[in-house]
Amino acid sequence: MPLIDDHTARLNELLRDPVLSGAMVGVCVQDENGKVVFQRDSDKRFLPASNGKILTCLFAFEELGASWAGLTRVWKEGKRVEVDTTGDPTLTLGQLRRVRKKLSLFDGWPVCVHGAGPPTLGMGWEWDDLPWYYAAPVTLFAFDRGQFEAWSDNGRVLPLAPELQVKVVVEPGSKREAEYDPKTRTLTVSSLGKDKKKLGSFAIGDPLRSAALALGGALRECSDPLPRRTPDAEISGQTLAVGVKECLEKSDNYMAEQYLLLAAARAKPGHTNPAQVEKECLAKWTGASLEDFRPVDGSGLSRHNQVTPRALCTMLRWALTRPYAGQWIEALAAGGEGTLGSRLKSSSFVGKTGTMDAVVCLSGYVTTRDKKRWTLSCLVNNSLVPASQIRDVQDRIVRILEETTVDHGINSAIASLESPLSFSLHRPARRNWLP
Repeated sequence: MPLIDDHTARLNELLRDPVLSGAMVGVCVQDENGKVVFQRDSDKRFLPASNGKILTCLFAFEELGASWAGLTRVWKEGKRVEVDTTGDPTLTLGQLRRVRKKLSLFDGWPVCVHGAGPPTLGMGWEWDDLPWYYAAPVTLFAFDRGQFEAWSDNGRVLPLAPELQVKVVVEPGSKREAEYDPKTRTLTVSSLGKDKKKLGSFAIGDPLRSAALALGGALRECSDPLPRRTPDAEISGQTLAVGVKECLEKSDNYMAEQYLLLAAARAKPGHTNPAQVEKECLAKWTGASLEDFRPVDGSGLSRHNQVTPRALCTMLRWALTRPYAGQWIEALAAGGEGTLGSRLKSSSFVGKTGTMDAVVCLSGYVTTRDKKRWTLSCLVNNSLVPASQIRDVQDRIVRILEETTVDHGINSAIASLESPLSFSLHRPARRNWLP
């Protein structure tokens, strides 16, 4: 379906911008019927960075359902604590502490955790990412999304939660203001000013052990079956729709990794490769080619992930046909929100960003001048200029598409065909999804 006026020429000219010189650039734009209206290398595979969360969260929506919520059950068995979890990416340290207080759990009691699995790292995660919050080890029993913040004030490091078991060392002359080793759980600080200052956000070194400590005890292997009686305490998590909104708007890697594990376990119990389960399911549901994408983790942090712009557009359009379509749109970031906080304000665009070294991606939905709902994916790899310059090009693509109208002369034969999708991509008034 060609575009009228000079919009195609403007897009082609934009993709010749010198800031894209030497980079791999893939663009796909599909209309409301799935027809490609513009493309540039849309069948080539790219690193998606956090655009990979689109795949993960769609997989979770379809497999778990928008109303799914995690559940953590706790029993006090003599001087032992038994925990059973379905997984809950929204579990907090405060919730675990309240259970400890309610049940009068004492220090040192063994805590046996069922259903969590040991903390793991994503395939291909880079070693220098591991201290940071966005590369936290993933397990189905952890609090605060596997991460913590460190602050200084008035010449000292503010106390950290004892459950983290972090040792703070002040060492003037360190290379960085704050360095953290998740293996030894040591935070080394080079200097401390008088003003309150955030030192960084870091990964909890052993999130499963820290969660057990939040209940007052030491992690132990589970040798006994779960009690058959009613749990002494239960913690219900936020619904998937609410959690995915937080995951996508904030681009939270930990939440995405948990959602991948949870959805894959539901889709194929006993599997050994959750990303492969996701791939097989999404290809079957959406009609995307198996050759068009290769997820290896849930967050997009791994540089082994690959996807074509065409596959992302196909999946995004498929999402609009699902019963949870409205909740899916609500979960995506609009201009001025989340990772789009400084971009595309007063725009119709809703979608997902993706950024890592030399990778800048943008995929989502844009509404044309004549109220057509189109999907867009623009993936840029191997760029050597600042990411802000690539984002400017991507935002200009969105603006051009918003000004577009369809050539009704050429398409008069299908002018009466309307999309079966009835809801608008303009989202309703904001709801207070987050606490």
